[in-house]
Amino acid sequence: ALLEDTVFEESLINLGQDQIWSEHPLQIELLKLLQALIVLEHHLGQGQEEAESQPTLSREWQRALNFQQAIGAMQYVQPHPLTSQGLLVSAVVRGLQPAYGYGMHPAWVSLVTHSLPYFGKSLGWTVTPFVVQICKNLDELVKQYESESVKLSISTTSKKENISPDYPLTLLEGLTTISHFCLLEQPNQSKKTSAASDPASLRNARNAILEELPRIVNTMALLWNVLRKEETQKRPVDLLGATKGSSSVYFKTTKTIRQKILDFLNPLTAPLGVQLIAAVAAVWSRKKAQRHSKTKIVPVASASQLTLVDLICALSTLQTDTVLHLVKEVVKRPLQIKGDE
Repeated sequence: ALLEDTVFEESLINLGQDQIWSEHPLQIELLKLLQALIVLEHHLGQGQEEAESQPTLSREWQRALNFQQAIGAMQYVQPHPLTSQGLLVSAVVRGLQPAYGYGMHPAWVSLVTHSLPYFGKSLGWTVTPFVVQICKNLDELVKQYESESVKLSISTTSKKENISPDYPLTLLEGLTTISHFCLLEQPNQSKKTSAASDPASLRNARNAILEELPRIVNTMALLWNVLRKEETQKRPVDLLGATKGSSSVYFKTTKTIRQKILDFLNPLTAPLGVQLIAAVAAVWSRKKAQRHSKTKIVPVASASQLTLVDLICALSTLQTDTVLHLVKEVVKRPLQIKGDE
């Protein structure tokens, strides 16, 4: 029975891999339906909660037990909400994995970003691995760009999977929406209907995202390095009056991608400056030069570290004196990554 269930699950995941379903119209519509059901279930559930007469402590304890039961199950568990189903969380986590193709990635990003206010206790469980996978996919685009066979591999993949040229923009927008939702105070609290009523879950999601901040910063630095290379390559050509396109279909719009990166990082500097600089420090340490002169007290910065510096300098919300102050705070408390520590 277990083998049959696995085969059935794989057949559903792989539905749309042939030429007839190459653009996954059925799966996209199913995800839209799922999103609508999540919202509907949330509003119906609110009415049921108001009608409950259990004591508050007893009710919260029962909810915690129910959530643990549902989130760990690999089949639908009644009567728990969709957002508490381990089956849904598992599907979301796997939704962006390249093994299942790229065609559905925008639809999965849309589902997650539009369902953020309704995830409740499963918010951190769901969005954290999703954010990690976004970073992995962006890192892979950078690797393809830097490889010698980048033109062949990307053009072939694009035709086969019908990947939109704005794929990195889709991932960056998803990363920004998810991270800002979990990390920043929203001016319109109505957008956080479920999360606002469950501050513990939002706090857990916030800390989980902060733990992944070094990985996120590393991905931003990799993208920033590609943009610098593209702009450097284009500059002499532009002076001659000719415009040379990018070697990668995904990095033609360097200005747009650059702005998306800044839009993601700039709002984090004021409320989470220490955590951001601590993440930068962690990435800086990993990117140090393999060999450095023993006679020099201050090691020479590697090319990757200089890219990191250029990225931080581009943040309009970080002035030099602010950076120095934040660096001092990180040195005082080097282990401070989570916002609540």
